[in-house]
Amino acid sequence: MMIKEIFPDGEPLFGPQSFTPTPASRGWSAYAGRLPLPAFDLEAWRAEEERLTAIPDDAFIEDNLVKRELPQTEGLDESAREILVAAAMDAGHQLVDACRYGGDGASHYELIDALYRGWSVSQQSADQSGDAVLNSFESFCAAFAPDLDTHLVGRLINKVGYFNRFVVGQRILEVDYGDTASTPQGFGRYNCAGEWLCLDRSSRHRRYIDKEIVDEVQELNESWPDPSKLVFHESGSAALAGIGAEKAILSGVRAIKRGYVPKTGEFIEHPVFSGGDRRVEDRASGTIWAAFGMSGSYTCIRWFDEYPVAFGISQEDLIEYRRQQGHKIPELFETGEGIMAGPEIPLALARVIYVPKQAILGAKTWVAENCTPGTRAISLEAAQMYGTVTSKMSELLAQDPVIIR
Repeated sequence: MMIKEIFPDGEPLFGPQSFTPTPASRGWSAYAGRLPLPAFDLEAWRAEEERLTAIPDDAFIEDNLVKRELPQTEGLDESAREILVAAAMDAGHQLVDACRYGGDGASHYELIDALYRGWSVSQQSADQSGDAVLNSFESFCAAFAPDLDTHLVGRLINKVGYFNRFVVGQRILEVDYGDTASTPQGFGRYNCAGEWLCLDRSSRHRRYIDKEIVDEVQELNESWPDPSKLVFHESGSAALAGIGAEKAILSGVRAIKRGYVPKTGEFIEHPVFSGGDRRVEDRASGTIWAAFGMSGSYTCIRWFDEYPVAFGISQEDLIEYRRQQGHKIPELFETGEGIMAGPEIPLALARVIYVPKQAILGAKTWVAENCTPGTRAISLEAAQMYGTVTSKMSELLAQDPVIIR
């Protein structure tokens, strides 16, 4: 029997062939292991890998990094500004409709991008109605989504937060060779300007780190906070005003009792896990959740001017505080959900505040105004990459940085 009798609609997968099947072989599964595989040219593969590996970093970035540019706000005429704001308003309607039907955080980049661009120009003149709508997460929801239930608001936060993390981005660049249309890199990155050092590489993937992060690690290397002596509580910048006013981190329940409307937390960003059909008052947690390490999973970014925040809290001081407050078991134990640290943690127990590098100056001002002397503000990127950067410090410092303007 010729193979064309088995593939009557066209040529077989690997070109014209012939073989005699057994009587029992009557289906693709019977032939799948019998068709010859195309020849693999090992030498050609090695040559291509060597070629890709040898590409200089500046050429690798230039050819593969998709840089996105924000509109120039200085000198932007009124008609151009109005077009950008109008596009953002239209995207807002479409994004809210999309949130009604679910989808993961990585979807709807184009809509969120239009919102981001409109928001960026709106910050220059907040006297227009469209600009005021884009000014904050609360104003956006009031205009576009007053009827959205907590599940849909959580989806909106998830999408905007994902965009902020991977498109607006940290000071670490992931660059892939060739077609990356299905990844954030394929969509592009904002805020790429800086001096970049190659942290690690493979033939088709390279990771670059802002030289300022390396300098920060080097500067603090001798006095780096020991994470084994800390517990970590993750939050978002929207909560900083309330935390500063109280000089304490409060649980959701205690914050509500003191007249605050919670803006961050798992029951805000991921309401599906905490009974999203119930009132906020009924879903809020009575304890502050912490962990022995930072995961980034519980930081909350709702809008484009917000950023993740993590508090590094002294284990020893927290245990003593819990003992003074009369906790029957003041010691800290981590369950599958984390550490139940109690309803209130004074800011005086915080030793480190972690924020993205781009927010570090504002964080240092906040720390100086609200925390005890000696509390530090350190970039999340430096904390995340501390071990890797330290082990490669001499190699990194020997590089000529790739400058992106």
